[in-house]
Amino acid sequence: MVSNKRIIQEELRALLNSGFTNVIPILDNKEELREYAKAVKVPFKLGIRVAAEEEPTFPFTLPALVFVPRIFLSFMLTGLRDMKVSSN
Repeated sequence: MVSNKRIIQEELRALLNSGFTNVIPILDNKEELREYAKAVKVPFKLGIRVAAEEEPTFPFTLPALVFVPRIFLSFMLTGLRDMKVSSN
């Protein structure tokens, strides 16, 4: 079964490829950027959901839900540099 999140992402990619420019996907993890970079054939803006500054102390893993600051910094320094992503 396909998750609601996956369906929404597919619809957002379709809107972007159809020429809609006021669509801004909000990324929760770096894998989502890779999926958008592969599927969207036009330049697009994006948002990134970043967790609060403190590291999580609870049993489930937060990086699956949002970027934690440590991972986000690493991603910005290496992940985006390796992709054709422009910022403006």
